[in-house]
Amino acid sequence: MPLPAYIEPYWPQIQDIAAQYGFDPYLIAGIGDRETRWGTHPACKPKGPACLGDRGHGHGLMQIDDRSFPDFCKDHAQWADPAKNIAKGCAVLRDKLHYLRHKGLAESALLQAAVAAYNCGEGNALRAYLLGLPFDHYTTGGDYSEDVFKRMEGFRA
Repeated sequence: MPLPAYIEPYWPQIQDIAAQYGFDPYLIAGIGDRETRWGTHPACKPKGPACLGDRGHGHGLMQIDDRSFPDFCKDHAQWADPAKNIAKGCAVLRDKLHYLRHKGLAESALLQAAVAAYNCGEGNALRAYLLGLPFDHYTTGGDYSEDVFKRMEGFRA
């Protein structure tokens, strides 16, 4: 599956910002696709980069949560700007990686755990790990990271 047309307007920004954070741009494309289908998902109100989800708590293309990042989300000019929203999503993922790395997760499991944590929080991803459960155990649908990685590989193909 090549990049869908709805991702193409954001692809240059995804590539640039992902590189700044050391992430595979296809991974970031997969997260944004799972979160909002890049602003085109039927649940997005309104459609586009200023979409709101999660009963009004998820902001923008990468669904930055106002309960975790109130300062970022209170400023419409911040969260509704595609580049700033993608950058914030990358920063959130980076911070979850650092947190989980310092909690002793194996390097081979870190990225999957951080992607799951992007959805369910690093505490829940860590709890799943410590209980011997899949990282996605507490994620929406129980398949968040698995689905993101599937999308990533499909986009890369």
